[in-house]
Amino acid sequence: MSALYPIATIAQLFEALEKANFTPEDIIKLKDFNDLAGVRGLLYGWSKISCLECSINLDVSPFIPEGLKLESHCGGPAWEFSPAKVVLCLTDSQKEKSTTGHDLLKEIVDYHPLNANVLDYLLLRPELIPEDWKNKTIYFWGTIYSEPEDGPCVRFLYWKAGRWHSFHSCLKDDFDYNDFAACYLEPLPKSINAYC
Repeated sequence: MSALYPIATIAQLFEALEKANFTPEDIIKLKDFNDLAGVRGLLYGWSKISCLECSINLDVSPFIPEGLKLESHCGGPAWEFSPAKVVLCLTDSQKEKSTTGHDLLKEIVDYHPLNANVLDYLLLRPELIPEDWKNKTIYFWGTIYSEPEDGPCVRFLYWKAGRWHSFHSCLKDDFDYNDFAACYLEPLPKSINAYC
């Protein structure tokens, strides 16, 4: 090992990579990457990152977590994801007081919520998730599941212990001012919008 890189510095680098959800496989890919000079350019502002393809097929059947059953899925065409195309919404009733998921679902449809395909896409690409989502619970109301005992539920994205996770809340539960719906900033054109 080169004396240029003290062990403490290397340990800090690996700690930062772990916080960014790098896996050992990612580290090997980085080591073998043929443009490490370009990566260095990012640090100094000489280069920039752009997403080559962030297309999500909204119409395919969503992932169904173990123990859940699919109730409804509001699809749509392939959609180019960008954080700038997403708005986190609260309904008027949520701003005033907590409201049940059953009541919230009736209101949230008008906001054009994203479905669970987007949630699962983001779980696989956490680097695309905006930093300011970390202190919020983000729901994807375009897909409704059900639990055998508790009935209808909706999946959400949340940050805990240095990484992104997903779970679900039952619609009989209360939702409040920290329970945001991920929605399209601009709804899809009516001719191709498959919303329920």
